[in-house]
Amino acid sequence: SKALGLAAAAGARAPRNVFSGAASFKVLAADLLALQHDAEDGAGAGVRIEAEAVGDSVYHWSVRLSRFAAGSPAGSPAQKVLGLLERAHGYGHVELDVRFAMDLYPFSPPVVRRVRPRAGDDALQRVAQLPSLRLSGWDSVRGMAPVLRDVAAVVVAEVAATAPPPGDARNDPYATHQGA
Repeated sequence: SKALGLAAAAGARAPRNVFSGAASFKVLAADLLALQHDAEDGAGAGVRIEAEAVGDSVYHWSVRLSRFAAGSPAGSPAQKVLGLLERAHGYGHVELDVRFAMDLYPFSPPVVRRVRPRAGDDALQRVAQLPSLRLSGWDSVRGMAPVLRDVAAVVVAEVAATAPPPGDARNDPYATHQGA
């Protein structure tokens, strides 16, 4: 074909990945360290975000959301639900599982799954439909802290509105160690 002939004539090489795995690792590591630093300092806009690598993999995070601002519409009700869960099951936070595609971050959004507490199934759909987690709305220079705050806003409203009673076995971390 004409295009192949032009490429061969120009001495074209195979396409090269613009973003290397090492660069992806560095960006994710910097995001993770920034979140950990902000959690230690108590920084954050209305929610405490704690993140850690799972199994020493920078591509898989366990994220805990807590201390929701009382000024937000769902903040106080969510804190009440989380307080009840803490008394019943020993945890007072929302736990998320965040996975990044190796070598694609920051150009591709992560997959976010709520582990606990178990709440309405609509929250999973709302998180999946967040513009900041869809490829069409993904902003590769934004970083993960604002994305996790977006997720927190959806999840906290859902927990406040639809969380089952704290005695529900679905919220017991020993009965359902893998979460919801």
